[in-house]
Amino acid sequence: MAKFEKEIEPREAKRAKAREDAIALAKTQLGAYEAEIAPREAEADCKQTERIAKAEAALKEFDDGLATRLAKWEAAAESTQWTALEPGKLKATNDSKLEKRDGNVVFASGKLERTVYTVNADTGLSGITGVRLELLADDKLPKKGPGRNDDGNFVLTEFALKAISTGKGQGRKSTKVEFKEAKADFSQKDFDVKKAVDGKVDNSGWSTHPKEGTDRTAIFIPKETFGTEGGSRLIFTLNQNYSSKKHSIGKFRLLVTTDEKVEIGYPSDIGVILALAGDKRSDEQLKRITDYFKSEDKDLAAKNKELAEAKKPRPVDPKLKGFKASLAKAEQPLTIDPTLAELRRARDLSEKQQGTIRLTAAQDIAWALINSPAFLFNR
Repeated sequence: MAKFEKEIEPREAKRAKAREDAIALAKTQLGAYEAEIAPREAEADCKQTERIAKAEAALKEFDDGLATRLAKWEAAAESTQWTALEPGKLKATNDSKLEKRDGNVVFASGKLERTVYTVNADTGLSGITGVRLELLADDKLPKKGPGRNDDGNFVLTEFALKAISTGKGQGRKSTKVEFKEAKADFSQKDFDVKKAVDGKVDNSGWSTHPKEGTDRTAIFIPKETFGTEGGSRLIFTLNQNYSSKKHSIGKFRLLVTTDEKVEIGYPSDIGVILALAGDKRSDEQLKRITDYFKSEDKDLAAKNKELAEAKKPRPVDPKLKGFKASLAKAEQPLTIDPTLAELRRARDLSEKQQGTIRLTAAQDIAWALINSPAFLFNR
């Protein structure tokens, strides 16, 4: 090894010198270009700082006027008044399970399969003008749901309703509720909510990709009002027949209204808060309605977007990037000569053997005995 190292010494010195020269040249070129573009970069930095400051000031101005804006919005807020239905008997097919939870919420679990949910709910309301289906996000669902598919999506193939009169003297008259219109706060392309009331149990329906992980709301407007004086039992059927067998709904709530004007409006909990006087609201309710207002304010969304854009790193100058790449390449360590690497490995192994000479000798003797004719015959 020592002999070989001496033999290649001139060549290695030459390689090392060439590497140092390449590093020096790359540093010189990089430094010269950085000095050349320094005024331009300083001006760009200044403009970006000003843009960020302006965007932050606009957000501060929004926050300073938030209370006034919120009060003005509340004063003008008009929404359909929805009544949540208390689920009664729950049923799901194909080993799915439905469980009633607080707030008239239904949570689904069990086997993932094509399924049909059936929900019974009694109501004393008559002249019902609309049905609201809220699909709710939950940390226990994949990607927070509201569906049970891996990405949190769902497909509601068909939504149906039957109303049975339960009041005294009404008999047990059963009526299939026909829907003339369906609207949703968001529908996936080619999976519009209208397909959930088209009378077809096929491979289409209402879905929400790519906006999973948040609540979804749909309203269904009947051709004729339903619900009789004295009470009715409403039987909802949520058919989920999508071919993946995994796109079932994870968490939902059903509501109805008798208002003449039926709109999607606000989430049901926001409607409850709006109905309360300001001094009657809990801290949690105040935070909820403030957060909701901010999430729906397009002006705030534009201001947040502007700040995010302002803070984005500027594109790196292509020429500067090239000089930095050249320097990084020049600074890479020299590769070791393959023959020298093998000799060093052999040297290390020899030193290791010298350190355990008795073990090495014992291994050699054992090898010789094991491979002797007498051992091989008698084993």
